[in-house]
Amino acid sequence: MKNKQKIIKTAQKLFSKYSYLGVSMNDIANQLKITKAALYYHFTGKTELYKNVLKKVYQEFKIKVIKKIKFKKDKEKLIAFIENYLRFVSKEKNLIKVVDLNVLPKNIKIIRYLKQIKNKIIIEATKVVKSLKLNNKINCKLMATIIISMMNGIVIENSFKKEKINFSKITEQISNIIFSEFSAKMEKNEKHS
Repeated sequence: MKNKQKIIKTAQKLFSKYSYLGVSMNDIANQLKITKAALYYHFTGKTELYKNVLKKVYQEFKIKVIKKIKFKKDKEKLIAFIENYLRFVSKEKNLIKVVDLNVLPKNIKIIRYLKQIKNKIIIEATKVVKSLKLNNKINCKLMATIIISMMNGIVIENSFKKEKINFSKITEQISNIIFSEFSAKMEKNEKHS
């Protein structure tokens, strides 16, 4: 089992750096200093290995993002979610590929698996938005999808720059946009009631 975990960890680094299409089984075997036959002993191919990497990434996401916000309240929960998500996704580029289905390999098995993980992430983000206890007219799933898309866009944009991301500042800006929008809508709804 140790060998399999080492393979997944090495493949995760390579896929994150070079993408699914930019890494071959030969590259992974060379990085590990093992034969391709030893690699194929543990995985039937690159698709199975990549799915295992994505599964590991999602488990790490749950630990580093979801569990860290568990005991936070309302606004602090969303703020913590945003900052932890930005930090995690900036380090783990595979997750961007999960939530941005436009950068996928044309492998149907991987696309299906990525969509499952994307849906799980949206469900977690929706729970965070619901915890804000906003009025019933706000579609929490849509708002969660918008927030995730906004954060992914920021991470992708900053990946082209060589400067370091100020996670706290970006988190503050995103949360200010979100909360000012909610406040405006809630005030408008109260006036019409």
